[in-house]
Amino acid sequence: MGAIYRREMGAFFTSGAAYVFLAVFYLVSGIFFFNGVISQSTTDTSAMFSSMFYIVIFLIPVLTMRLLSEEKKNKTDQGLLTAPIGLWEIVLGKYFAALTLFIIAESIVFVYSLILSYLGTVVWSTLLGNYFAMLFLGAAFIA
Repeated sequence: MGAIYRREMGAFFTSGAAYVFLAVFYLVSGIFFFNGVISQSTTDTSAMFSSMFYIVIFLIPVLTMRLLSEEKKNKTDQGLLTAPIGLWEIVLGKYFAALTLFIIAESIVFVYSLILSYLGTVVWSTLLGNYFAMLFLGAAFIA
């Protein structure tokens, strides 16, 4: 499973899919952060997280749709499926690679919280609760 995980993480960053995903995620979440938090002069991030649901709906397929289709396109699926590893290890390796990339993207929230802590007091329980809820939502969509 570790070899498949490393291979998928490398494939994300060599094909450019990770860079496109991260750039679009950061751009749209920055817009939602500005419109939902900064322009309202508040430190409550609930409005930003409710808007970020739409990012997850449209950007998760960018990560997940290429996981098995690239194997078929490159004709490496037969070699992968006949390797001395189980099907669960293949699926979990690909799943954890996509989940890792989503966690990297979702961690921009902590940069936003640093900005908010400079501007006022941050309600950390609400921020962390929303962060983990969005993380679990992304994990379920990736699955």
